[in-house]
Amino acid sequence: MKNNKGFTFVELLVVIALLSIVLILTISQVQRVNNNSKIKLCKNKLSLIEESLNLYLDNNRDLFSNSGLCEEELVSNICYTSVLKIAEQGIIDYDKNKNIINPVNNKILNDYKVKIIYDSGNDKFSSEIQKENETVSDKNYDTICG
Repeated sequence: MKNNKGFTFVELLVVIALLSIVLILTISQVQRVNNNSKIKLCKNKLSLIEESLNLYLDNNRDLFSNSGLCEEELVSNICYTSVLKIAEQGIIDYDKNKNIINPVNNKILNDYKVKIIYDSGNDKFSSEIQKENETVSDKNYDTICG
């Protein structure tokens, strides 16, 4: 008489194959969620930089000048600065080693331009972060954060 208390080799292979498929699907889903959370973190970080700058300028209007934050001549209530200069003023915190880092691709955001606009009619500041070497602002930060 045969003793049939164990699994056959074919049954073990089928179970291993099924577990491998489940594992592959799970890993890809975890990577997708991880990437989406990094993109959301990046967008929130850029939005926070803009909002922090706007609030800070509302209370420190003297920084909206060529001797303050503006790196270029102030033209029709618009000036440009960099993310690094905003951090140097203490408006935002550095991530590490005096750098502001994009959490999606770990690129340094220090040289990204920030367009600051003063609306004299509403007496409010607004700002827009622009990608390196570009003059078009990215309202949803899609080109910066991926």
